[in-house]
Amino acid sequence: MTAEMWDWLRWANVFLSGLAVVLLTMGAVARWGHMPKRFKRMTPWVIGTYVIIAYGSGEALASDVAPGLRVALMLVALCGLVVALVWRMGDHDYSE
Repeated sequence: MTAEMWDWLRWANVFLSGLAVVLLTMGAVARWGHMPKRFKRMTPWVIGTYVIIAYGSGEALASDVAPGLRVALMLVALCGLVVALVWRMGDHDYSE
């Protein structure tokens, strides 16, 4: 694939990740009162992951930018998501 094609795919990632962030945030805000506590813990980390994907794809369009910040942000977001997923995993339901 050509460099121009990769740039188009990166722009698609930025757009789709941004759209996912907006839709996930709208859904979480609308249903926050009814969501189980486990989902409330996971939701910000999932949304944050998509924010970093959008940021990382946009940053990759600037070819002279080192990937340090987006890698560090993704590491933090994924660690938080893993903790939220593992926390009280043995419970029989999500209600806590």
